[in-house]
Amino acid sequence: MQKKTTLLFDMDGTLIDTEFPYCRAMQAACQDFGIDMTEERYFEDYAGATVADNWQRMEAYVGDIQLARKIIQQSDKVYQDIIQKEGVPLKPHAKETLASLEKRGYQLVIASSSTRPVVMDMLARTRLDVYFSLLVTGDMITHSKPHPEIFQKALELTASRASDTVVIEDSFQGVTAGYRAGIDTIMIPDYHQPTPEIAACAVAVLPTLSELLPLLP
Repeated sequence: MQKKTTLLFDMDGTLIDTEFPYCRAMQAACQDFGIDMTEERYFEDYAGATVADNWQRMEAYVGDIQLARKIIQQSDKVYQDIIQKEGVPLKPHAKETLASLEKRGYQLVIASSSTRPVVMDMLARTRLDVYFSLLVTGDMITHSKPHPEIFQKALELTASRASDTVVIEDSFQGVTAGYRAGIDTIMIPDYHQPTPEIAACAVAVLPTLSELLPLLP
């Protein structure tokens, strides 16, 4: 891989182990209203999406906008309870990998579908905020991943070329978005190993964040 200058990191599931707590919260909220939410459905339809898209997808699933609103609001409350009790766990090697990449001179950017207040809170809680020069968040865009808009926005705001940039993602939606943006994308799977089609969209599939270091000198 040629020398790069800018690294665009997803947050949930890539740096912070939040997707499973989000899933648990969604399942609990759905159960409260008599709705079934399987882990498979959550990760296929809701993981990596913006808040607005999650509202729309829940409305389509339950067929009632008011019920969808209640479920999403209850899910947010349950999620806050979970992280207050259990904390916010980092993915393996997250902090030391970011520290090494920062020392090598890379510009590190968050490109997350979560809202800016949520991203800022999660990064502050985990003390990862010190590594990032820019946050590109879901409330700054119109279209969720797998649409490439969030990465295109990051290129615009950093004045970076796609050829000088790498996307680091965990989800199928994120990898597809990076590929569609024309950016070399590295996948570090969280909950599902890539299908052959998704693997073909990535320049590498790695088991943990620490394996980034040999690829990004």
